[in-house]
Amino acid sequence: ALGDSYSSVKELEYLSSDPHYIWFQTRGKEGASPENTMAVYPDGGYAIMRSSWQDLPDKATYCILTAATHSTAHKHQDDLSFILYHKGALFTEAGKRNYNYADPETEYAYSSYAHNVLFIDGQGWPMSETGHPILDDNAYHTKIIDYGQNGSVMWATGRSERWPTVAQERTLQYDSDVNLVTITDLLTATQEENIRLIYHIADGVSIAQFEDGWELSHGEELLAKVSVSSSSAVTLHYLTENENQHEFKTWLFDEDHIETPLNGGLLIIDSVCVPGENSISLNIQLIE
Repeated sequence: ALGDSYSSVKELEYLSSDPHYIWFQTRGKEGASPENTMAVYPDGGYAIMRSSWQDLPDKATYCILTAATHSTAHKHQDDLSFILYHKGALFTEAGKRNYNYADPETEYAYSSYAHNVLFIDGQGWPMSETGHPILDDNAYHTKIIDYGQNGSVMWATGRSERWPTVAQERTLQYDSDVNLVTITDLLTATQEENIRLIYHIADGVSIAQFEDGWELSHGEELLAKVSVSSSSAVTLHYLTENENQHEFKTWLFDEDHIETPLNGGLLIIDSVCVPGENSISLNIQLIE
């Protein structure tokens, strides 16, 4: 569910003769398996990585970094956000609700609060009175600045200069051999700032917090162990569906729940940026 899209899959007739698409649709019984496990579209601003194509959907892993702004059309405040699928949705976004911008839930779905992004002094990127993202000149500088693959290790880095006092570079790295995803934020600040990083967790995934991170599970099955490493002290929190009076919500929308949101979870990292370079990494060890 990236930007103004539902997290649903529909059959595409115009691809019906494509051998890769046939392979997907028949789960490998017909057609041809793709060879690449990484695809990057620098102009579009998407980097996509996944595990072996031999993995069935209930075992597969993929992750996506988004890093571009082109216009306000269907644009959410999601620069440098990411999603991660592992045996099902794991790290996700709110997705699309509708186009009634007067509704608080729709305004939320477009806002920074609904995505896995950076906040400065508790503030996300500004929204207009009509519920649309406000895009200044710096917004259009967001882009993918580096990417590559070395064996099982794939990575992509996006850069955003939307904050006047903090430049953000986010690197998404996935090592498919050891099933480790690392999200590293390099924050270069011109002055001291209170910062918050938020990460939305899919509905049905439970959260247990420990001193240096969290464990994510579905029922009795452990999905991931998440740890945080940082150049400065951090404070960790999390929210669940029972705490939605909080300013930060756990609302998630899909095609079947447009008006009434699902409730996921939210991982929160608070820290203080000092002038110069600051680094915070989210290390996600996926469990096979």
